[in-house]
Amino acid sequence: MNQLAAARTFTWAPRLVRLVATLAMFSAVVACGSPPTGVSVPLAVVSGGYHSCALMTGGLKCWGFNGDGEFGNGSTTSANSATASAGIAGATQLATGDFHGCAVYNASVKCWGYNGQGQLGDGTTTTRTLPVSVVGLTGVSQVAAGGSHSCALVENGAVTCWGNNSRGQLGDGTFDSSQTPVAVVGVVGATYIATGSSHTCALVTAGAVKCWGRNQEGELGNGTNDDSELAVDVTGVTGAIALATRANHVCALISGGTVDCWGYNGQGELGDGTLDNRNTPVVVDGLSGAVDVTTGATHSCAVVAAGRAKCWGSNEFGQLGDGTATSSSTPVDVSGSSDIVKLSGGISHTCAFNDDATIVCWGRGTEGELGDGTGKSSLSPVEVVGL
Repeated sequence: MNQLAAARTFTWAPRLVRLVATLAMFSAVVACGSPPTGVSVPLAVVSGGYHSCALMTGGLKCWGFNGDGEFGNGSTTSANSATASAGIAGATQLATGDFHGCAVYNASVKCWGYNGQGQLGDGTTTTRTLPVSVVGLTGVSQVAAGGSHSCALVENGAVTCWGNNSRGQLGDGTFDSSQTPVAVVGVVGATYIATGSSHTCALVTAGAVKCWGRNQEGELGNGTNDDSELAVDVTGVTGAIALATRANHVCALISGGTVDCWGYNGQGELGDGTLDNRNTPVVVDGLSGAVDVTTGATHSCAVVAAGRAKCWGSNEFGQLGDGTATSSSTPVDVSGSSDIVKLSGGISHTCAFNDDATIVCWGRGTEGELGDGTGKSSLSPVEVVGL
């Protein structure tokens, strides 16, 4: 089994946009702004497992691995530079999972890509290279895509999820998977959702956080390591304004510019200077003035003052962007970063959307994840071409 197939089976295992602090980051960005008529420019970037996509004024462009139709353009041809996804137009918000994608269209949702666990929500387990409608969804304001499940934020701050539910990540009180949306029990007033490998979290009233699903490494942040098919309160988090999660750890941006993280920490991705897993939140060491946060599989990054970026955790492919391949359990500076608006972390790469609408990426690039036309990894940021 190759690395990508193994990861999928494991399912881990400003000028042109307004920075919206109440929305974060791993897997979704809301596009705003009014670019020149007739000019297609990037509005946001989101990173999947081994690919990334830019939401454009004229549709979507993606780069990296496309073996399961992650680009949504009707093909399974991968690319190491930005490639148009002709099958997707009119999306207002985008989310990318490890091997699938979803987008909000007129308050409904369409998804595409790998569908072995029903994560596309169309009532089947058939992989799709073109978008299909999620059954029965209306009133959607945000969609999130995880390892092998997806969730949507709907009216009154309710949440609905579909796909794999082996660890309770759908939050409906069962461990039964579903190929169509089911309502998350006990979550109301949510303002943002984030999906990890096998868990889900929601930002709720007063900046508190609720999570549900897998908890083996403390992903739910409630002081236990017990999976939960119902939403539980993350211990001690108040004033959160953004959430990010991809694999088995979670980070929350706190009002005032600090970041709290919890869950798996074997590579230092919680940023507290240790390699100890945490089932309650810890403060990222030495980080202040943060305005955005994202997570990869085993690394995390934040935007701080003057649009600079700092990252921490695993760095074997250069996903920390500091010009080295040395991992760090505390934040390090991303080389040459400035004027960054938003960040998005893939499994082992990171991308940044700059305030001049350029996109740069760093880290693992052997599947074309960096979009710079080389198909090579990079220890520091390189610009995506073809946008």
